[in-house]
Amino acid sequence: MTSIRRRLTVMLLAGGLAIFAVAGLVLHVNVTHALEAQFDEGLTATAGALGGLLERDGETTEFDYTSARLPEFELGPRAQYFQLWYADGRDYTRSGSLGDAHSLPRRAGTPGAPQTFDLPLPDGRPGRAVGISVPVSDDMKPDEDPALQPRMTVVVAQSRAELDRRIAALDAGLAVAAAAALVLIAWGVHVAVKRGLAPLRELGQEVERIDPAHLSRRIETGGLAQELAPFAGKLNELFARLQAGFERQRRMTAAMAHELRTPIAELRSASDVARRWPDDDALIDELVASAGDVATRMSAAVEAVMRYCRLESGQAPREARPVALSALLDEQWAPRAVRAAERGVRFVNDVPESALVQSDGGLLAVLFGNLLDNAASFASPGTVRASVATEGESLTVHMANETDQLVAGDLAHLSEPFWRKDASRTDAAHSGLGLALVVSIAGVLGHRATFALHGSTFVVSVGGLPLHVGPGPAARRPAAPERITQP
Repeated sequence: MTSIRRRLTVMLLAGGLAIFAVAGLVLHVNVTHALEAQFDEGLTATAGALGGLLERDGETTEFDYTSARLPEFELGPRAQYFQLWYADGRDYTRSGSLGDAHSLPRRAGTPGAPQTFDLPLPDGRPGRAVGISVPVSDDMKPDEDPALQPRMTVVVAQSRAELDRRIAALDAGLAVAAAAALVLIAWGVHVAVKRGLAPLRELGQEVERIDPAHLSRRIETGGLAQELAPFAGKLNELFARLQAGFERQRRMTAAMAHELRTPIAELRSASDVARRWPDDDALIDELVASAGDVATRMSAAVEAVMRYCRLESGQAPREARPVALSALLDEQWAPRAVRAAERGVRFVNDVPESALVQSDGGLLAVLFGNLLDNAASFASPGTVRASVATEGESLTVHMANETDQLVAGDLAHLSEPFWRKDASRTDAAHSGLGLALVVSIAGVLGHRATFALHGSTFVVSVGGLPLHVGPGPAARRPAAPERITQP
């Protein structure tokens, strides 16, 4: 696994090494040039001094040189060399260190711009030389034009061992300084990278503390480094999506249990009756047929809830088909009618049989089944009335019942999953998911579910149900007959 810390350390060290290499090279070149320039100035001064020893007496050129005055130009282990030429290239004189067997290269510049060059000395040592062209003055003619004075070439050579030792000492010093600096840089980089990556390590620890049981936790972005804040924000968005996904799974499980509760209760009741009268064949046949109907409803409910989950997650498209609202409401009330009658609640269906909408019939069955189940379980004794109203090309279904258990402040909580009001939701068989599932299914289908309280009348409105338009009398829009009332 690649380590960011290791990569940063290596890259910073490599960058520091490259910087030191370039800086060292530049320093080496500049200091070497300065040392050579200083060395060349000494050679030029020596060449100029030798040229100053030249005098012209008429047609004769004299060189006022003695070995006693300049012993460094005599034979010896540290001998220096010079040689002079006439302007036409004839050899004039040379140092005793050269003898007759050796000669220096004849190269000349001016005293202001001498020509310098490296060369092997006659004794084999590496050397450096400077050559200049100097005028020879005539003491008898002090006012003579310098341009008319004869000139001679002077070349002086000297061992460059001292210069090379200085350059080598410079290079050694640079190498030692670079090595020491790199050690310090390596330590500094190690500490800086460790401290610099500390916020990232802390962020990792924060993320590690968030598990499926604590998806509501979020990363605090207030104290994070500016560069990590967007990353932490995206992680928080991811955790929010994960939390929503887990909540959808929990809602799906609860919805399945909620939808299967009534048919399972019917099956249990039928099995109890069958055990009490096992010899009544007619009753057994009736119970078997009822069990088959219950199983069919259970299968449809399971399929509807699974389709709802797929729609909510975007894994399946909506399946719209003509749905007869009146028949759908009667069908969903039937399994709840006995329980509602025991509580003194009856259902009045004022929805016309001709009212057809274009929607998902299975999910609408779950939606209105939950509404009717909620009314059968919690409405005050009296009437649960269903009616419709047209709104352009869509219908709104109103379901109203009397209640003495709700106040206006409760309406905001009715769509919350598992919300229960202590004064009214004392039935342990109910999960408190029904109205929340109604709102969710309406949203998935593109409809809307709203709650209102008019005095003691609780009204649930499901709007935005598109009218089905098609051939045949069953497709005509309901024309507000007397049975259509709005609470």
